This record gives sequence, structure tokens and C-alpha cells, in this order.
Amino acid sequence: MSNYIFTEMDLVYLFILGFSVHMSYLAGKHFGISDTIDYF
Repeated sequence: MSNYIFTEMDLVYLFILGFSVHMSYLAGKHFGISDTIDYF
């Protein structure tokens, strides 16, 4: 684990994770937190 290097799949996963969190944040601002939680 000490020689751990990011692979392309790790970068893709982090990108998708960050994108989904960002979209959830925008949806929460636009629709309201409770509606977003109900949606997911």
C-alpha cells in the first residue's frame, strides 16, 4: 500500500464521485434538501 499509485480507473471513479456529489449539491440548492433526499 505504500507504493500505491493512482490508476486510470481510480481517476475515473473519483471524477464520477465528485460529479455526482456536485450534481446532488446543485439539485439540493435548486429543489430543496428534503426533496433531494426523497428523490434519491
